[in-house]
Amino acid sequence: QPNVHAVAYLKKGETPGLAEMEDRLEISPAWEVWISPEETLVPLHSTEQVDLSIETRRHREVDSPSPLEVTLPESDPLDTMIQPSRARRTSTSVDWKIPDSADPGEHHVVAKLESGGRTYDATSIITLADVKVAEDLNVGVVQSYDDTLPKALDRLGVSYSLLNESDVRSGDLSGYDTILIDIRAYLERQDLVESNGRFLKYCSEGGHLVVFYHKTFEWNDQDPPLAPLPLLLSRNRITDENAPVQILDPDHPILNWPNKIGPSDWEGWVQERGLYFPGEYDKGYDEIVAFTDPNEQPLRSGILSAKVGKGTYVYTSLVFYRELKALVPGAYRLFANLISYGHGG
Repeated sequence: QPNVHAVAYLKKGETPGLAEMEDRLEISPAWEVWISPEETLVPLHSTEQVDLSIETRRHREVDSPSPLEVTLPESDPLDTMIQPSRARRTSTSVDWKIPDSADPGEHHVVAKLESGGRTYDATSIITLADVKVAEDLNVGVVQSYDDTLPKALDRLGVSYSLLNESDVRSGDLSGYDTILIDIRAYLERQDLVESNGRFLKYCSEGGHLVVFYHKTFEWNDQDPPLAPLPLLLSRNRITDENAPVQILDPDHPILNWPNKIGPSDWEGWVQERGLYFPGEYDKGYDEIVAFTDPNEQPLRSGILSAKVGKGTYVYTSLVFYRELKALVPGAYRLFANLISYGHGG
């Protein structure tokens, strides 16, 4: 990147002026290689192939490159036989079948070509997570402004439907094993607020309802209350993403099936543990885990679970929207348990 010195003569009225600028000239590389997705998470024992799209982009006339070489984890390099020299953009796709011998953790797919004595490459990071989910699960999602839940369900291979206004107000909810109420959906979805009684009825008749974090002003003043048992939010939070975890109910199904949650599942979390923890709540809620920020008292309401009629209700203030987006394996294992609760084990 060479330094560039530019001089411009300006004239304002009758008075000439001089302006000077010094900057660095950005020069595009001759080639770029892209892989999509750049990163993803896949269940370790998935029978589905991981689909990847690879694109090469030529920015100027150069010598013909070598064929594009793609290296898959635990596999020999593939010669894709793409000759990108004839077009500015060329693309291909490759599939990776997860080997039976693969271990949990990060695995890299690398695509590269050589031209003019230089190597141009790109890497896709595939995180294999030892995560299981209840079989044949059918999930309904009341989505807010965030798309994390649908993407997480896609990664887990779970069948789901996004519930539109008609579904929320008058649709048949009984076909869903689990319904997820997205973060701050009671702020974003007036149809949900007005139809909340239908979801509490779904829960009491045998459904499993999971509600993700909300803020005090959009929850506490609702009349009638949004939860089936009294529950008021506080402004308390756990800001240390590494805050120690205390297991309060080690035998609770949410910590045991289909994934046995252990210390490693709380590692690698990002930014924080949770927001707006419930401060006052009925004794009918089971406290499952507690977190403690430095020099603070433990917060015991990060995951609250209650039996409601024939069904179950869970409120969680944990920041799943951050952790699932960041592809934290432990968060996916815990999320899988939340959506599977009551459907096996």
